[in-house]
Amino acid sequence: MHGLRHPFSGALYEPEENELVRVTTKAGKVGIYTKDGRRVSGDKIDVDPQMTGWIASERGVHRMVNTASH
Repeated sequence: MHGLRHPFSGALYEPEENELVRVTTKAGKVGIYTKDGRRVSGDKIDVDPQMTGWIASERGVHRMVNTASH
């Protein structure tokens, strides 16, 4: 598992390539969605577009990492 569970539905949101998100429900339904919550393939699931956007967003360097060279 490399994703986050939705706090209300319990669905697992996992990042895929090309800014897509795999959503797996507790019942085992699986769908692939864009970062704005539109279905690309798989099962039609009531997804949270804020969660898909967050999961699909690029991750930079963590803000607490010291990037200054000494």
